Amino acid sequence: MLARHAKVASWPKELRLVTDPDGLLDLVDALSEKWDPWMADTSWDRFQTFLSHMRQPGRPPYKGYDLGSWTNAMAWIALDRLRGEVEGVPGDARWMGQDDEKRTVYEVGHLTQDHAREVTLDFLTFLAKSRNRDARVMVDDTPTNLPAFGRLHALGKEAVDLVHVYRHPLDVLASYCAAREKGATWPATSLRTNACRIRDQMMRWTKGEEKRMDVLRLRFEDLVANPADELHQLVHALGLEWQDDLPEPLNVTTAHVNRWITDLTPADVESVLPTLGPVCDAFEYIV
Repeated sequence: MLARHAKVASWPKELRLVTDPDGLLDLVDALSEKWDPWMADTSWDRFQTFLSHMRQPGRPPYKGYDLGSWTNAMAWIALDRLRGEVEGVPGDARWMGQDDEKRTVYEVGHLTQDHAREVTLDFLTFLAKSRNRDARVMVDDTPTNLPAFGRLHALGKEAVDLVHVYRHPLDVLASYCAAREKGATWPATSLRTNACRIRDQMMRWTKGEEKRMDVLRLRFEDLVANPADELHQLVHALGLEWQDDLPEPLNVTTAHVNRWITDLTPADVESVLPTLGPVCDAFEYIV
């Protein structure tokens, strides 16, 4: 929705760089709060592997990703700067579970949380500029960012804005089922398993916790019904100027709303209500 904004850097797909396992937040933790001189090196290796996977189009588990084509040399300059911050001294170390091929480790020094935060935001700023030189905001809509809101919030409210766009839990379940029917393998075959996943994601943070983290909550249904009004609120929250070409066209229609009524059978709904009923109540949806 914000990709057309002149001051926004966005991505063709979910970026996944920050919150995925072995991504940027795991690296930051290993360099600061969870630091020890050897495992920080291991985390850096895993982050490097993570990035190399993103640069290989069609390589599982990032099928279809090509970070190299989405960015320019500035992104890799940023990575070199990050590498310079964590460069260690080669040494010999052994521990249970160590990779047999890894004989040398680099004893990476400890970063304070403030320093680690600064390095992280510096890298993300360069990454955004590599996508759009005029960018003031980088937008990433990876759904799994939601469980990491607490860690993202720790990077600093002045630097990170958290937006929770949510929809009817049963519509989310219907979308899972539709994706599975189209051949996607990420949804589970079990309706109950998918319902549990949705419950755990949506209920990760209470309304009170999100308020404490200053999370902007937007209902998907409101975005569909009143895109201009809702986007005005979002653009203002991000500190951007309004652009008249933002509301239309949105890649959503009323067909995305209440699809559970036609796509799920009454038996399906009844079977998942013990799991998703409390979620519907918490987000004020009627079943």
